[in-house]
Amino acid sequence: AGADTVSLNVAITSATGFLQMNGGGTLNVNAAVGNMNANAADYVLGAGTTVEVNVAQAGMTLEDSALTVNSNAGGTFTLGTAAQTFNGVGNFVDSVTTAATAAAQTVNTAAGNDIINVVVGTTGTVAINAGAGDDIVRIASVNGATYTVALGDGADTLRVDNAAIAAADVNTVTVSDFNVGTDVFQSWVAGASIVTGAYVTANAAVGSKITGQAAGNVIEILSSGVDGVQIAAPTSDASVLA
Repeated sequence: AGADTVSLNVAITSATGFLQMNGGGTLNVNAAVGNMNANAADYVLGAGTTVEVNVAQAGMTLEDSALTVNSNAGGTFTLGTAAQTFNGVGNFVDSVTTAATAAAQTVNTAAGNDIINVVVGTTGTVAINAGAGDDIVRIASVNGATYTVALGDGADTLRVDNAAIAAADVNTVTVSDFNVGTDVFQSWVAGASIVTGAYVTANAAVGSKITGQAAGNVIEILSSGVDGVQIAAPTSDASVLA
C-alpha cells in the first residue's frame, strides 16, 4: 500500500514477470518498454501514477490507466485508453498518438519538431499544446468530439481529415494561435492526397469553416486572437502524407 517509487530498468514481458503499482506513485522508465498492453497482467498501474520516461522510446504504448507521462528523452508514444496527460520535457522530438477512447486526453509537447496524431475513434475532449518548434498536428477523427489546439511558436502544420469533417456528427476544433504568416492548414484524406479544394474561410456566425463540410461541423481558427480570419488554401504537396 502507499505511493511507491519504482525504477524499471528492463522491459517486462509475460515470460519475465509483472509490475503492479498502487495509484499515486512514480514509475521511472529507464529502458525501451514497447507495448504495456500486450498482456494485461504485465503492467498494472494504479490511477494517478506518474510515469517518468528517461530513455528515448521507439514505440511505447502506455498502460490503460489514468496516468501522467513525462517524456524526458523524446521518442514515439501511444496513449492508453484512460484519461491521460502527456508532457514532453526539454528539447526533444516527441511523436504522440492518442487512443481511440471517449476519455479526456491532453498532449503537451515542448521544444522540438513534434508530431501529434489524433486517431479515428477518439471521441472525447482532446487538448493539445504543441509548444515551440515546427510541429505537425494531425486530426484523423472528429467524431462528435471537441478539440482545442495551441500550435505554439514555429512554422506549424495543422492537418484535418476531410472525410471526417464531412461526417454527420457535430465536431469542433478550435485553434487558439494560428499564424497566417508561418503556419499551414491542410485538409487531407488518409492514404491518399491533400484535398486542394478545401480551405478555411471566414464565417462570422460560427467562426471559420471548411468549405463543403456537413452542417454543424466547425473548424474555428483564432488567428492572432481574431475569430473568423481567413487563412491560406492548403498546400497540394501530397508527399508529406506518405
